[in-house]
Amino acid sequence: MRVFEAFEAAGYTVTRLKYRIQLRYGESFIGGYNTRRKHWYVRKKISLDRDDLLSRNGFWPQKSWWQLDGEHKADSFVVVVEGLTGAPIEQ
Repeated sequence: MRVFEAFEAAGYTVTRLKYRIQLRYGESFIGGYNTRRKHWYVRKKISLDRDDLLSRNGFWPQKSWWQLDGEHKADSFVVVVEGLTGAPIEQ
């Protein structure tokens, strides 16, 4: 996915696993994309007090993460990650 190449270029760490692509910024695990179930996710631990940012961008809460269905919604994931980390991504 091209969006993860942009994250890497911006200094994020991307880890590709069997069913997930994980994203880290510094020591913080942000979330990523579930390639099997086709959804974006952001860990609740990193998104504390930012529920408005996530819900405004189409994410909905799960037990320990926020979820956004659909590979085509990468732009919303980018907006949320930029808002949470303050580190811009050029696509």
